[in-house]
Amino acid sequence: MAGDWIKMRTDLYRDPKVCRIAERLADPTGELARFVSRYCQRDMTVTRNVTRNVTVGALVTVWGVTRHQGKRVGDDLVLHGATISVVDDIADLPGFGSAMESVGWLVESDDGLVLPGFFRELNTEPSVDNKVKNAERQRKYREKRNALRNGSSDVTVTSQSNARERVRVRVREENNTLSLGSENSDFRESSKHWCDDRFREKWSAWVLHKLNSNPLSPIAEQAALYKLEDQTTEDALAIVEFSLLKNAKNLILNGDHRAKPDAPKSKSQFRKKVPTFEEVFGK
Repeated sequence: MAGDWIKMRTDLYRDPKVCRIAERLADPTGELARFVSRYCQRDMTVTRNVTRNVTVGALVTVWGVTRHQGKRVGDDLVLHGATISVVDDIADLPGFGSAMESVGWLVESDDGLVLPGFFRELNTEPSVDNKVKNAERQRKYREKRNALRNGSSDVTVTSQSNARERVRVRVREENNTLSLGSENSDFRESSKHWCDDRFREKWSAWVLHKLNSNPLSPIAEQAALYKLEDQTTEDALAIVEFSLLKNAKNLILNGDHRAKPDAPKSKSQFRKKVPTFEEVFGK
């Protein structure tokens, strides 16, 4: 089922309670050690890291089963009619239930087992979680629908011309530094072409052009400027102009900006040559 999942903290492995449970499981005089000695005819020898990993896996199993089989009472999870030995069977680890009880993650009562503060500290109830998500999704849908009806939607209703004008104003206000959301624009000034007013103007147009399709991040913009460092300023200017002319997604650096369009053919080039009398009948 889609709701069969539980949340698990990424730092659970180093939780002090997990360490205490692992230490209890590794105790050579504990229930797990006695079980191994009795049924495997050998002593249990494991490291604390192993028992901590085993503890995390067993906790996920126990929490997953008890959450779906138990009942929520406030922030607690109650598993009616269950005992500590039931937790041992779920985890498949003798003594695991008593180890959880020793750290306060499990309490045995007359009604069964209680996991104190389970829904406050460890998880959420599937049905409640789904209801919250559905309610939030419906709320966003209603806000979007009402905004469209009132003509004040925050969704992309603004025309491209207005968006470009806002960016132009921002560029002028920042004295052509073209921050455009980046916190540091020093890399632009380090370009050898940046001192040319024509290049700065064309580069502004290129950034605006990219804004409508795939906005340039500071790193991507720095990389694009770096590719132009091997070009002369005139060539760099021509490359940017040519890329804008072709409505390109990226700068066209293959040299096509140097190609000149073919001159139109004159009418005489299209006229069919009429053979002479000598060419037809011979001399």
